[in-house]
Amino acid sequence: MHKLWWMGALALPMTLAGGASAEETGVEIGVRSGYDIPLGNFAGDQALDELYAGVVPLWFDLGYRITPNVMVGAYFQYGFGILPDSASEGCDVVDCSRSNMRLGAQVHYHFLPWETVDPWLGAGIGYEWAHQSVSGTIFGQTLDTSLSVHGFEFFNLQGGVDFLPSENANFGLGPFISLSMAQYSDGSAEVGGQDAGGGDINDKSLHEWVTLGIRGTFVP
Repeated sequence: MHKLWWMGALALPMTLAGGASAEETGVEIGVRSGYDIPLGNFAGDQALDELYAGVVPLWFDLGYRITPNVMVGAYFQYGFGILPDSASEGCDVVDCSRSNMRLGAQVHYHFLPWETVDPWLGAGIGYEWAHQSVSGTIFGQTLDTSLSVHGFEFFNLQGGVDFLPSENANFGLGPFISLSMAQYSDGSAEVGGQDAGGGDINDKSLHEWVTLGIRGTFVP
């Protein structure tokens, strides 16, 4: 009887220690990349895919696991724009570039935190900037023009799966998908580094980005 009591007394702290890491909270860091697919319109009836064939994003997450299941934090994305064939004419002799930035707040819910397979869902809200520029010399003329537009990202919906190398591991890697809806509302232009005007976009339209990619996450 005494032997069983001692075995139980030893097993109890081991059980508590084994479950302790599953209750951990703390800072969460994520890095993502993949491919952004443009949908909807840039402004008026001009399709967004006439400006971007796609975007290759570098997406960073910074948040806090307030519970093992819930992460609250922020996201930042810088995307390298890919020009469609229809917009790349002349870009063999001048430098054409396009980029996209997104910044906002988000929340994730993890269904099986610290398990080897952890599916999650997320949602966020933020702001978006798009930038395009042309610079170089053609026919003896120097070009240096840029256009920037920006507006609210009304929402983004996310989902994915984190694969952990072992239970209670503090890092994982897995696929994710995201859908965002936004609207460019204001813009500005520069020519030769000088302000060339800007203001409210009269014919506003909604656009979306579908992002497919891989996400790595780390909870120190």
